[in-house]
Amino acid sequence: MTTREQLHSLVDDLSEAEAEAALARLTRERDSLSAWAASDDRDAMEDAWALANAREAIREEPW
Repeated sequence: MTTREQLHSLVDDLSEAEAEAALARLTRERDSLSAWAASDDRDAMEDAWALANAREAIREEPW
């Protein structure tokens, strides 16, 4: 039995209220993970921007 089939079997055993609660929790978890991934992307973008600015400042520095 595949994981997907096991999940469907488990969901079939849940009451309507339990299924709705599980769906709400999964939706919150997905949204939380999306926000976390976006913050990692933002941090990487800010780091790249800071590095580019530092390189430019070094190039412009009179030696």
